[in-house]
Amino acid sequence: MGITDPQKYCLCCGENVPYNTVAKDDQVLYNCIYCGFTVGTQSTQKIGLLKRVYIAEDSAFVRNLLKDALQKEGIVEQLKGFGNGAELFSALCGIWDGGEHVDLLLLDIQMPVLDGLKAATMIRSEEAKRKLSRTPIIFFSAARCTESLKTVITKWAPAAYINKGSDFDPMRVSERVDDLIRYIVNNSKIGKKSERES
Repeated sequence: MGITDPQKYCLCCGENVPYNTVAKDDQVLYNCIYCGFTVGTQSTQKIGLLKRVYIAEDSAFVRNLLKDALQKEGIVEQLKGFGNGAELFSALCGIWDGGEHVDLLLLDIQMPVLDGLKAATMIRSEEAKRKLSRTPIIFFSAARCTESLKTVITKWAPAAYINKGSDFDPMRVSERVDDLIRYIVNNSKIGKKSERES
């Protein structure tokens, strides 16, 4: 393990940070020296295919950016975008009613009608009621990740946070999305055979 001079963008800190490198199994992890969040990975393993991903984001521009990033990687079979958390929650209940599941949810924190945090609360409640495995969630916001948001992310795990950045440069956001998706796929049940498929 070592500390390097170059910097990488930390999704939690919302800025470029120095990082540690850690070799783990068949990959190298780059961890923020301030908060410990993984800011990048290198792996020889192929990312598993996600069958279904739902995105709740009130900006059509951001929804399309996220869809493009996921499709570019070739890791998603089916993508659906929604303008708010209520639309996503309704569609998710319909999927569950049909005996299916969603592999990953991307939720904007600030949306009209039903924001991402309230939607996540409803989702976790409904999953518990139906005795379903928790669906991984990625939260989005232009604000830095506060202590209270970190508490929510921990409470609703598996979950993560990505800072869109205040400048909202499409290329930087796309890179952040790519990094975070790789991290989640390589470090969670996503892309691996889940209990629901056993």
